[in-house]
Order: sequence, then C-alpha cells, then structure tokens
Amino acid sequence: MPADFKQGTSLLGRVLVSTQVTATTETAVYTVPANSAVKVASASIANVTGATVTVSVAVVGPGGTMGDGTHKVLYQYPLAAGDTISHKDVLSALDGAFLDAGAIIAVTASTANAVDVVLTGAVSA
Repeated sequence: MPADFKQGTSLLGRVLVSTQVTATTETAVYTVPANSAVKVASASIANVTGATVTVSVAVVGPGGTMGDGTHKVLYQYPLAAGDTISHKDVLSALDGAFLDAGAIIAVTASTANAVDVVLTGAVSA
C-alpha cells in the first residue's frame, strides 16, 4: 500500500536515478518500486556528446505499455551538443509529478550513450 504523502513520516528524499541511456529505443530509466509512491522533485537530461541528439520522454502509468508510441511528455526534442534540459524547462510535466507503484519514466535518444538522465524525488516507504 502506498504511503501517505500528506503525513510525510515515511518519505525518503533521494536521487531516483542517475544513468546514461545506452540504446536508441525507448528505455525505462526508472520504475517506481512495488508498495511505494514517488513525488518527482527534479529531472534533467544532458547531452554529453559533440552533436545534437533528439530525445523523447514518456511517463507510463501502472499497467501501461512502454514502447507503444504513447505516454510522451516530451517528443523528439533536439538537444544541442553539451546542453541540458530540466524539469523547469521542457520537462515541466515531471515537475512535482506523483507516480504510483509500477509507473515508468522512459527516455528515447537518437544516439546511444549520448544522454545522461538524473531524477530526484521523495519515495514513500
């Protein structure tokens, strides 16, 4: 059973994920653990290469299907070489989002090993 975010007694703030997207297909970068809920605090995607990379971000609800072409909160965004986008920029759909157990945040990049993703948030336990 998800914890009560209003109570705040069982919230743990942390880095949810810090990873590099290693494929060019939609890749789950974070899945909310069973019996938990997450409030996203920040999200950023950095292009660590010397060329523009196209990125997409999807938020798939519990029971949803990743890779079916839906659930996009950012679609084919041209991320310039060495640039970073954040939840305050074009990822505003993730700003303060509440996600239930089983929800997935997925990223697609046009070039493998080109983007780093960092998500922070509070996890109910």
